[in-house]
Amino acid sequence: SKALKAKLEEQARLEEEEEAQRLANLSPEEKLAEKLRLQKIQQDSDLNHALDTFGVTSTRGDGGGALDAFNPDTKEEFNEFGAALSWKIAQYKESPHFPQFVEDLVRGLCVNLSAADIKKVKMNVESLHSEKLKMEKANAKKPAGKGKGKATLRTENDAIDGYKKYG
Repeated sequence: SKALKAKLEEQARLEEEEEAQRLANLSPEEKLAEKLRLQKIQQDSDLNHALDTFGVTSTRGDGGGALDAFNPDTKEEFNEFGAALSWKIAQYKESPHFPQFVEDLVRGLCVNLSAADIKKVKMNVESLHSEKLKMEKANAKKPAGKGKGKATLRTENDAIDGYKKYG
């Protein structure tokens, strides 16, 4: 058993060395492609873990159709669907186009709602907006610290200007 364990460890070490050698020989474009490939694998894994957490099963073997597999009827199923959809969309939050996308998405989703339902959505978004403003203001005040005075930039000429006043 020790020999088998040692052999498996040696094989794993050799595979790691081969992979390291392969990565060392990649061009910058290939390194970027590899990084993106690994990032995609990680995102797919994260999505699968999130879907497993909510008990969602995919209709496709590769996990790519998981959102298509949803057919929510109950409030809990809609909550699960919303969580999975939110997680998927949030992956793109760093894009400069994301805020406009969210605005268009909300507008598109609200088109078929009644005025009363749109008002509820509006109130929730306004509440979220107020909370975010409070958080941003609190975070903006923290770096200032507990200093009693306002910070000023002193230059070499400040002392000279002070002496000129007196003489």
